[in-house]
Amino acid sequence: MAELTESNLTESNRAGSGRSLPADWRRWVVYQVYPRSFADADGDGVGDLRGTLAHLDHLERLGVDVVWLSPVYQSPMDDNGYDISDYQAVDPVFGTLADLDELIAALHERQMKLVMDLVVNHTSDEHPWFVQSRSSRDSPRRDWYWWRDARPGTVPGTPGAEPINWESYFSGPAWQWDEATGQYYLHIFSAKQPDLNWENPQVRQAVYAMMRWWLDRGVDGFRMDVINMISKDPALPDAEPRPGSRYGPGDRYFVCGPRNHEFLQEMYREVFAGRDAHVFTVGETPGATIADVSLPFVTENLRAVVTEVAARPKGAREAKESKEKDGVPASGSELPKHDPVVHVTWKVDNPDNDDLRYRVSFHKDGQTRWLDATTPDDVLTRSELDWDTSSLPEGKYRVRVDASDELSNPPSDTTHFALETSQVLVDNTPPVIKTLTVQGHRLRAEIVDGLGPIARVEVAVDGRTEWRPLAPTDGIFDTADETVDSDITPLLPPTPGPHVVAVRAYDAAGNFVVRETESP
Repeated sequence: MAELTESNLTESNRAGSGRSLPADWRRWVVYQVYPRSFADADGDGVGDLRGTLAHLDHLERLGVDVVWLSPVYQSPMDDNGYDISDYQAVDPVFGTLADLDELIAALHERQMKLVMDLVVNHTSDEHPWFVQSRSSRDSPRRDWYWWRDARPGTVPGTPGAEPINWESYFSGPAWQWDEATGQYYLHIFSAKQPDLNWENPQVRQAVYAMMRWWLDRGVDGFRMDVINMISKDPALPDAEPRPGSRYGPGDRYFVCGPRNHEFLQEMYREVFAGRDAHVFTVGETPGATIADVSLPFVTENLRAVVTEVAARPKGAREAKESKEKDGVPASGSELPKHDPVVHVTWKVDNPDNDDLRYRVSFHKDGQTRWLDATTPDDVLTRSELDWDTSSLPEGKYRVRVDASDELSNPPSDTTHFALETSQVLVDNTPPVIKTLTVQGHRLRAEIVDGLGPIARVEVAVDGRTEWRPLAPTDGIFDTADETVDSDITPLLPPTPGPHVVAVRAYDAAGNFVVRETESP
């Protein structure tokens, strides 16, 4: 490597040359400083902030515009400082908060900026938030993190008892048993890095307040570590296990999760919007594709914001009844498909803007490509759309609505805002009532659905129009395989039997099926 000397540095980059930042931020030169190994000022063998401060002239002469500072927060250092135990303190190994203030001021004197490395997907298990969260199941901060019971039918704390089979990026399961409170907590990385529950608005507001605190202190922006992992699928589904293992990668359920863009847009509004100084932010987004990150950014001259998107089956039609007599199903009973139209609606905060145009797109879970629900020639000005799903494979989809004021702005100033739904089922097949028996006054039925979960089960007797709900044996409908075992004595007429007992079962997409049998 050639020696760096005054002779091979350009005159325009020397200290004291009156340098200024390029007007276009895309031309800024960003230099990462890993303080532990960059420069040691006190001779203890570990780099520190004062060591970095002593070399700013060198960075200036190199033409550096922005210093990206790797984590210097208080930390147990289980993951080189990416396990933060206090977001608003400097770890003593690197110096003090006063040292950091001096570094910020010295950079600004040189027309340079400081970007802090920040991780808000998780904290250290020694952070006060988590200490309080794990102190008790009744702690006000319990749901600031992801806590779950052991898998039913297993011995808690033993291999395979984890509630979800996701594997950690640092090997082993991503769920750690907590003996004191008798539950597991989620850690996508180290067991000393519990994941924050961004579904909790209190968590988000606490993070935003901390970020504003740093910007008010003079920091010029953040490099956001694994920022595309903050949104998890709230259902926390199991992953496909690796061959020969209990565990598998759960990336599809937390990498670029269902509310990731929503959370980032909220962060923009709560932290960055309206600030006089330019704030420089960079997201580390492992595993993200161009399609994942291509959702348009919010800009200050946006005249409308999509605030709500909903997508629901427009109407389910009753499947043909499958009647049985003495336990034998009637022949030729076919189950026609229900109405395949999904009604998509959305709201905007400026509905009187006549220049707004909308585009509706969708993608199937597990895939990254967004497809238009409309033709390229469609110009949507209304806030609803009937989306025909008849040609789509059954499965779980997400729907996105983009709002654009492209007609009211020159092309270069066009502004967009987009918001997507949670999962939408495209399911054209009703559930199946596998078994239906009535013995004495007790009804038992087994119901399954290909996409699940079962949504509702009802019963009626002797052709009555009043349908009464039935509860599953475990008290709640939440799976695609449910069993109903109920006493129907209050529903049976006082006259002797037999009586015709009908059961109607609905799936989450609105399909339903009716099956009949006779009571003794």
